[in-house]
Amino acid sequence: MPILCYSSALFGSCLLSGSNAVLSQHIGDLENDESQQFLMDAARALVVFGGRTPSVVACDMHPGYRSRSLAAALAAEYGARTAAIQHHHAHFASCLAAAGHAGPAIGAILDGTGYGEKGEVWGFEIVSGSPRSVRRHFHLEAVPLPGGDWAVRNPAVSAVAYLASLLGERGEEAARKLFKADLPELEMLLRILAIRDSGKSVPPVSSCGRLFDAVAAITGVCRENTYDGRAPSELCALVNDQDADRGRRQPAPYAFAFAGDAIRAAALFEGILDDVARELPAALVALRFHATVVAMVAAAVRKVRALTGITAVALGGGCWQNEYLSTHVSAALNADGMTVVLPEAAPVNDGGLSLGQAVVAATPVNPPEAHRTVVFAP
Repeated sequence: MPILCYSSALFGSCLLSGSNAVLSQHIGDLENDESQQFLMDAARALVVFGGRTPSVVACDMHPGYRSRSLAAALAAEYGARTAAIQHHHAHFASCLAAAGHAGPAIGAILDGTGYGEKGEVWGFEIVSGSPRSVRRHFHLEAVPLPGGDWAVRNPAVSAVAYLASLLGERGEEAARKLFKADLPELEMLLRILAIRDSGKSVPPVSSCGRLFDAVAAITGVCRENTYDGRAPSELCALVNDQDADRGRRQPAPYAFAFAGDAIRAAALFEGILDDVARELPAALVALRFHATVVAMVAAAVRKVRALTGITAVALGGGCWQNEYLSTHVSAALNADGMTVVLPEAAPVNDGGLSLGQAVVAATPVNPPEAHRTVVFAP
């Protein structure tokens, strides 16, 4: 009997039977009843199309996502079991499946928001493994980010969180200078960050998307995300123009460091503040920042290769839609003799997430309980 899974995600669905997968159209966020009903209808249409009743209904492991309750309803409807899949494990598996690569591989998974193993918000993960299991080796240094969706809509909130958390008094002073006029909640935000260790904590965030938001706000490129990914997109547009003008000459990246399993970003923000104070054009600051992210990923991947001997690298998550990052990271890894794996048959962003969820849910594990990412420090 072939393993058959239906997987619901925030942005679509996928029906997997044996080695054949069919993805639905892009559906979008499940913020209203109409989009939720559309997702359910799309799922049922895929089941009719496949001609088989699903044995598993998979979804994101985030307990607050609406897709999780919809998956439970569908599982009850079909007499199936449910499987909650970690977000970045799904991105990793989606990339491998869409490229026809069975693994093992190293994964550089960069995106905006993904629920971590202990309730953290992940989004800058260097992992290794296969659809069966994944190990998280390195991640961007996490900072507390108050506000949830409010922070996502307001890049200045991410900027304040990074500045105050990583640079202390210098960061707080810079935040006041940069954002006092635009962020009425600034002092309240600084107080929340100051008491984060006294039992009134906020979720730690290690997200590439929020890192881009912070830099876009500090440089004045974008201080309001009026649509998903606006700040990173505008930074990327500036950089692509600069990169074309510079040809093959790349700027020096800002400094960063490794501490255990964290990629520390304090020196990055110190360098950005220094360049902003020197009134360096925002486009040049953005270009140096992009070069730094490239250097971070390449350095972390090299460390994982040294630990594991794996030379294939899968790039998954929405941040790889950034042309500069995908081009320059691929070039750096290829120059080191590594093979870069990019998804060819599914979107690299959350549009392809349901494929990864289905593949993970359909992969036998021992023991056969919930699919979980193995977290460890190198």
